[in-house]
Amino acid sequence: PSTVLKIPLGPEEKWFTQIEYFGLFSSSYKNNFALNFIDTGLHYFITKNWEIGTIIGCGINDSARGIFICFGSGIRY
Repeated sequence: PSTVLKIPLGPEEKWFTQIEYFGLFSSSYKNNFALNFIDTGLHYFITKNWEIGTIIGCGINDSARGIFICFGSGIRY
């Protein structure tokens, strides 16, 4: 599951930031686990359907330690 708050930056809404929570949870495993994360990022719409961006985040419970950084692109079709 995840929850995202998207915040446009500027009147043209080509730039935006986001705050996201997501979790990974086991079910019916011998060793159950719960990993919780929070992240934020900066994104830019090159076109209406093509986005590039970066995200930095970290684990927020003992099982999900560490920091991650992601760079990427997305196309909506």
